[in-house]
Amino acid sequence: PREPCLLFEVGGHGLAIAAALVETTVPQAQILGSELRGGLCLGVIHHHGQEIPVVDSLQLLGLGRSPAAALSDVLVLRLGAGRLALVLDLVRDIRHLAAQALLPLPFLGLRRPELFAGLLPPEQEAAPVLLLRSAALLAEPVLQALAGLSHPIPAARSHRRAELASPEAAEAAGQGPQTSYLTYRLDTELGT
Repeated sequence: PREPCLLFEVGGHGLAIAAALVETTVPQAQILGSELRGGLCLGVIHHHGQEIPVVDSLQLLGLGRSPAAALSDVLVLRLGAGRLALVLDLVRDIRHLAAQALLPLPFLGLRRPELFAGLLPPEQEAAPVLLLRSAALLAEPVLQALAGLSHPIPAARSHRRAELASPEAAEAAGQGPQTSYLTYRLDTELGT
């Protein structure tokens, strides 16, 4: 069987992900300040009444770090019952891929090779396209923890939070966060 994959770029890297994990893409999403910011998490977005953590795709994959930006294109993923957004630069295409057509990963010095299933067969791509391993993403503890923190937001809070994007603006307006999370690091990032 052929599986649909979404091809995208981030930081000059060609990547692909199984379309079954993708809920939507959000162009120019406003990344809001959050108690979750730190490590992989760049903040949150508000999308269709949900507060969704945003992850630095490059850092997650061991390919570098995304530059800080208040607006960014994101790919919203379904991870279990939660949602998570990955920063991206460009959506390229959707391609149907047969599992046997996947090329093995050559030694590329990848820091996180367990997150990649292999290379897509070349078509018109100037650069190689790495297919992300769905099972590895679904099993990644930090991603599961962050996705588990996505939640519905009341409509009034959603609009007010967008107006007060920075923690400083919220504090000046006397509007602190209504939900608090304690984040800490052990050997891995955790949130409670």
